Amino acid sequence: MSRIGAQGGAPPPGREEDLRAILTLLDEHRVVGVVAGRGMGRTILLETIADLYGVPCFRGRPPEEVEVGDLVVLDDAQNLGRRALGALLRRVVEADGRALIALYSVTQAPRRVKPYRLTTLGEEASWGLLEGRRGLRTAQASAVLLRCAGHPALLRRAGRWLGRARRDQKIEVLDKVLAGEVQGAYLEPLGSAAHREAALLAAAGGWLPDGLPLRGFTSGTGQLVEAGLAERVDGALVASPLLLVAHWPEPTEARRRTALAELRRRRVLDRSLVRLAEAHLFHGLGAPEEALEAAREAQRASRGKVASIVFQRAIERLALEADGALGACAGLASVALAFGRHHDIRRTRGEITALQKEGAFAPPEHREAETFLGFLLLEERKLEEAALALRQSAARAAKEGDAYGEAYALLWEVWARITGDELQAAEPLARRAASLARECSAPALEVRALHVQARIEALEGEIDSALRHLKPALKLARRHNLDDDQLIVLGTLAELSGRQGRPSEAADWLEAADAILARGHPTQRRGNLALTRAEIALRRGHVREAQRILASAAAGLSSMPWTKDQLEVEASLAAADYAGAAHLLATAVPHPGRSREWIRRRAAALGVLQREGLSPRIDLGEFEGDPLSVLMLHRARAELAEAGELLEELESRLPREDLSALPLLHAESIAVRLLQGRLREAAESVALLRDHFAAEAASTAAMLLLEGVVELIRGRPAEAARRALRAHRAGMQLGQLRMGLFALELLAVAHLTLGRDRGLGTVLGRARRLADGARSPARCARVAALRVARALRRGEEPATADLRKVEKGPDALARALCDGLLGREVDASLQPIVEALQGMVAASAPASVPWAPEHAGTAELELRVASREVKLAGGRTVSFARRRVLWRVLTELMEAGGEAVEPENLYTAAWQLPFNQSRLNSLYVGIRRLRLLVEPDPSAPRIILVGPTGGYYLDTARVELR
Repeated sequence: MSRIGAQGGAPPPGREEDLRAILTLLDEHRVVGVVAGRGMGRTILLETIADLYGVPCFRGRPPEEVEVGDLVVLDDAQNLGRRALGALLRRVVEADGRALIALYSVTQAPRRVKPYRLTTLGEEASWGLLEGRRGLRTAQASAVLLRCAGHPALLRRAGRWLGRARRDQKIEVLDKVLAGEVQGAYLEPLGSAAHREAALLAAAGGWLPDGLPLRGFTSGTGQLVEAGLAERVDGALVASPLLLVAHWPEPTEARRRTALAELRRRRVLDRSLVRLAEAHLFHGLGAPEEALEAAREAQRASRGKVASIVFQRAIERLALEADGALGACAGLASVALAFGRHHDIRRTRGEITALQKEGAFAPPEHREAETFLGFLLLEERKLEEAALALRQSAARAAKEGDAYGEAYALLWEVWARITGDELQAAEPLARRAASLARECSAPALEVRALHVQARIEALEGEIDSALRHLKPALKLARRHNLDDDQLIVLGTLAELSGRQGRPSEAADWLEAADAILARGHPTQRRGNLALTRAEIALRRGHVREAQRILASAAAGLSSMPWTKDQLEVEASLAAADYAGAAHLLATAVPHPGRSREWIRRRAAALGVLQREGLSPRIDLGEFEGDPLSVLMLHRARAELAEAGELLEELESRLPREDLSALPLLHAESIAVRLLQGRLREAAESVALLRDHFAAEAASTAAMLLLEGVVELIRGRPAEAARRALRAHRAGMQLGQLRMGLFALELLAVAHLTLGRDRGLGTVLGRARRLADGARSPARCARVAALRVARALRRGEEPATADLRKVEKGPDALARALCDGLLGREVDASLQPIVEALQGMVAASAPASVPWAPEHAGTAELELRVASREVKLAGGRTVSFARRRVLWRVLTELMEAGGEAVEPENLYTAAWQLPFNQSRLNSLYVGIRRLRLLVEPDPSAPRIILVGPTGGYYLDTARVELR
């Protein structure tokens, strides 16, 4: 057993999050590559994972054999060479196994590898590596941390050396020992050109830029990166302060001036790094004004990027060495960077207040300190105080002519307004911030201004307009290498693409974000992207996937904890875990601004729980300001009179005022109209909601259920039964237990309506087992009511247990239906729906629906094969030149000559991909889009129809082929 296994499989201090992330990637991908330079702790991580799985960890040589399902752990995979490594990975994949490999560089990885890059460790983790060393004094440990914090190999070497050394041993001796190790391990392999550049920049400021921005810096470095030595460059750069102490003396004034001239010619480097180096040099030359301007520009240029440990060290050193306005400027930047690491609001406020009391701030930094304090109020969810403080800061900056400071304060005020759901007040502020950012050439602020404008429009339901702001924001962030801002924009693009029903596009945006995260970024960004993934998964009906994502995202990762809590509630409801959802809803973090969207989602969840007889301890007063939320609660309590009046009022005005509320309004309209017995209006609302779901690529189960409800209302129970059965299968496959239960209820009603007793007992038995397993008294009551209907249809006495479940259950409709079937008095408000249901489940034949559409058999469509066009009955022509998949769907159905084509065959022919159940949703979305193009009334299709076995066919009498 390895040394890690002997310690119980514990990773090195500071690598716990990396261990969890790698284990998660191994669950999702066949081949995972850990990318890190020497001494970063990758070998220990691989040995830890190998011990967890009980498999060997190979070092630089492949296993002789790969068994089926094996996990192959291979360190120093780059020693195999690209061809041999590719052959090994093919063997692993063919054996249905997995592989975890370690590499120095991403450039060495084959295409199928999912990379995970280790980042350097912070001070807290570095202390962990030094703990337990006997004889190691605190002063000595602190000195070691200053030299090589974040570098595990050097820290371990230092700890061993100090543990054995005499107490009078000088720390300078250790410097030379470690410097020799770094020299041999990192600098000597780089070659003379890169070594000279390292010496130059070390002399300039005692620090070096990150390795990857060195592309194009010298011809030698470019070759090194292509050769796969980028991580070796990184290792040398991280250890550069140590090299300065050990090898290079304090630079002379002449050397500083030479280095300054060199830096001015090297504008290919990141501007924040160059300007910070120049600030160090100007400070050393006794030019405080030039140094202050350089430090200010360096700090502003670093916004929107993930600050490297090198930049952090350099700005902290400048804050310690300089005084006056320069020291205050560097000190403020240092406090801001530290807040990003520890997120301690109280400590950060105290540090900024102490800097303010020193009175050394220049006016721009004074305004920025005020803005940062306002931002801290926003982080504390004190929205009104934050908005006031930020407005005052923006006004002072405008008075002093500081466009940058005004734009910076305005952007945080906009976020305060957005969080408080004050969208009308936020919009002009966002436009003003964007204009100021362009005026003062601040790309990071311009990107953020475009992003907040997009967020405002998305909240107002204007998704297309939001995307028009996000695309240029992404281009701008990429042009200026603003990785942090790119992650924010990419996450929003993925979220909106998921809302618009373009999951593949959302996946592309998330993949681009993953590529940035692989370089090493704050866990908060990872958490926010995890929430986006979970939201998209829930929208598509992938409940188990959403729950897995939420379980792996730690609570402290997101700056919006209420979003994570609400997603967990909705995932629990979809999985029919009502008790768990009630607990989560009651303990959820409250939204500081009580936004409309958050309140409505809470109200919808509370409504479901109330129908289940559960009432979490929630202040109902929070819903009173939103009529749609009040409507949902009225419906949950079966207060149909109040719900009906409020629904009519909202249907007359809400579509004009709030487009984003339409799906919820349609859903409530369906439920209320059905309970009122107004079946035709309910069917119209179902069609509207189905259209909306089709546009959003909603889950297969949801689409099938809506279609099944319409078919049952229109008097076609056989079609309803087929759709309900497929909806049940699709829902259960993805963990949608609640939807699967509802599909079984619909299937049972369809069987009763058709008079089919065969198989009905099986359906009701499965529904009862699922309802009992979910501990759902409402579902148990409905299933019991249907069992009562079946017994009466067969002339039998209903079971006492079923009657007891209905009586004790919280579902008013189940009780009313039983009362109606048994000849008892029924609540007047539920009388219409009970009569309609009795006509279905108690009669021997389905009732006729006089308003169901009647179709004439006349040609309404003309297919022009040569030009790939379709001419509609009204004379309009639709081109399919760029709609290749939809054209293949249409021609495949036409070639079938009116015979139904099964979904799997139609998908394989049109999409030209292997079929599986998860791809069924793509077919439904494609059929929906095709109907929108060619059907006279897409909500009541008469050209592209569904066959008796669930396949699709064309009514060839209506189609003419040319």
